[in-house]
Amino acid sequence: MKKLLLGTVVLLAFNAAVILTQMSCKKEAKAEPAPTGTTIAQLDQILYLKHFTADRYLAEIWISKLDGTNNHKVNLTLPANMRVSDEAKLSPDGKTIVFSTLLNTTGGANTWGDGGIYTCNADGSNVKKITEASTDGYLSLQGVY
Repeated sequence: MKKLLLGTVVLLAFNAAVILTQMSCKKEAKAEPAPTGTTIAQLDQILYLKHFTADRYLAEIWISKLDGTNNHKVNLTLPANMRVSDEAKLSPDGKTIVFSTLLNTTGGANTWGDGGIYTCNADGSNVKKITEASTDGYLSLQGVY
């Protein structure tokens, strides 16, 4: 009986030690508030590229709402022999599209190379060249901030 009582006391002491350890190691994750004057809002928009199986170098930029409604092609005008490549990003405010391009350097069917990076308004207007084409590789668009 003494051993049973002593075993119970030891187990209770061990249990109390575990509970105290867990309470002292409790971690709380508290997000810091955004800096004054900044807000982060979901745009309810998605930008995507439509590629064509008949011509693998042809892509169009499209925008829709997150629920799939209001699909529309972004109509933009690029210089001659230039096409939208396979990278496009929407700016955080939803007003600007940044995209990479392909340039047909010789006029042949499969002679597409890097054309540089461009921007335009979300409606396709105001197309501007941001970078020149790479002559010894290609440029890869990574993000818009």
